[in-house]
Amino acid sequence: MKEFGIILFFGFLGHLLTRKAQEWSLSAVRASALAGILAGLWLQLGGLEGSLIAASFFGGSFVGMTDPQKFKLKGIFTSTFIFSVAFFFLRKPLNGSGGLLGFSAFIGVMTCHYFQKLKYIDKVENRSGT
Repeated sequence: MKEFGIILFFGFLGHLLTRKAQEWSLSAVRASALAGILAGLWLQLGGLEGSLIAASFFGGSFVGMTDPQKFKLKGIFTSTFIFSVAFFFLRKPLNGSGGLLGFSAFIGVMTCHYFQKLKYIDKVENRSGT
């Protein structure tokens, strides 16, 4: 369970940093690259051994590349949470196959988009007043 918490926390950080960088007029790809570079430097300077941390952060930045107009706040957190679940469960069976971060991010974003099309996400957001 500790590993899932790491994936979830650093996935959210990667997502939020990528979103923030897009607000600074960077393209989605450049924002994700900047988030990945900053995470790598932070891990190196902090002396942390963290391939799981780096992968989670960078995967979260993939989710953060989604068009900011597509998801409201709950959609953002939902897609990052689903990415974290997908990555947690798929990383061992698909280890070494390549594309796992992008595939997990795709699962998170498309699942959230599907729920949004069904109006489930909007119903939850309207009920809570956001």
